[in-house]
Amino acid sequence: MAEKKNSARVELHIPRSGPKTEQQVVIGVNGVNYVIPKGQRVTVPDYVAAEYERSIRASDKMFRNKEDLIQKEDGELKAE
Repeated sequence: MAEKKNSARVELHIPRSGPKTEQQVVIGVNGVNYVIPKGQRVTVPDYVAAEYERSIRASDKMFRNKEDLIQKEDGELKAE
């Protein structure tokens, strides 16, 4: 996603995960890193929020695929 100098700004909220996890998230776009604190609403360029949302979707998909593979493997083991 191309970075734009006059990009719209949007509000982003990243929920806290727990006391033993990182209290911030680093989002990198085109070589620029944005450090976003968890549990606070911050205003960021729209492409930073879009990258965060894309990463969440990718993570969710990875976990669903992993669960599907585990279930498939369990079914094959039971069939033997």
